[in-house]
Amino acid sequence: MTLGECLSLICHRLPARTFSLNGRLMMLCSRCSGIYTGFLVGFAFQAIFGKKRTLLPPASITFTGLAFIGFMALQSVASPAFLSNSNPWRFTTGIFCGGSVSLFLFPVWNEYLFQKGERKPAIATWPSYLSLLGILCSISLFSFSTVLKNQVVFQTLDYLSVVGVVVTYLTINTFLAALVSNWREKKKNFLSLIWLGLLVLSFFFLEFLLLYFNPLKGLLL
Repeated sequence: MTLGECLSLICHRLPARTFSLNGRLMMLCSRCSGIYTGFLVGFAFQAIFGKKRTLLPPASITFTGLAFIGFMALQSVASPAFLSNSNPWRFTTGIFCGGSVSLFLFPVWNEYLFQKGERKPAIATWPSYLSLLGILCSISLFSFSTVLKNQVVFQTLDYLSVVGVVVTYLTINTFLAALVSNWREKKKNFLSLIWLGLLVLSFFFLEFLLLYFNPLKGLLL
């Protein structure tokens, strides 16, 4: 399978809903590009500043993140009149949704992958959260401006979203593998690392089968 065929398992890739430049489409639709780019940026931000912290953000930040996720879901199914459903807006709601998902998945991933995680939120204060939101907002502004018509910017954003897909599923599958194998409590050695890797690959293969033979994939746009 080509990369495009693999990505079509997780994204409808409709041309009308995908950014294009000189006839070349991005590899993911605008909303999926936003979601996976947002997750990648959010995960990287927390990995740099939150390191091995294992607690969820404070309640106010958690509810704000849930609101971003809910807002994207609302836009995708209802397209409220006060919000355009254009590609830049799809990308924008997607990037804040993806960044918000990383707020919850990153500390849980740390919790099950590391024995000595730090019992603090990866993003503990509003200044740090606003810094992340500022980065996401800056990237989303590219989709509204002529900057996206620049070949380098276009390709960079395209590749970032694909890297985001890999990081998202790798994060989910390593978490699942660590959970199933009770990795946190195991003695770490070469064989246990091989076993974890095999479990991760098994989850990737299972997801591929579920997506490839999904009878509803042509209906879920």
